[in-house]
Amino acid sequence: MITAPAMPGVPAGLIEKALGAELDALAADGPGEEELACARAAAEREALAHFSGSEGRAAALAQFATEFGDPGLINSLPDRITAITAAQVRQAAARWLRPESAAVVTIRHAAPADGLSPEE
Repeated sequence: MITAPAMPGVPAGLIEKALGAELDALAADGPGEEELACARAAAEREALAHFSGSEGRAAALAQFATEFGDPGLINSLPDRITAITAAQVRQAAARWLRPESAAVVTIRHAAPADGLSPEE
């Protein structure tokens, strides 16, 4: 999921086009090594933080048991995250991060009844 807050007055179509261009570049070239290292570290940190609490660990165990039939996969997730290659990211982006796979939701704040902009 990609969330992109927009500045007032920026058309949603412009943001979609810019995000599409970034995803196209990711599918064509993959991430750079530094970018991939940062993404791996963030994903590993997020997973470990989620697993550190009993509620998150229980939810992850249930998910791995239900989806893959192996709750023990929880123990190998950090290693599998750090093993992801740039080529794998490129292949996944080329397959899954395409415009035909997207669902776009645009949320706009309603104008106040007094006619003032929300910032005023």
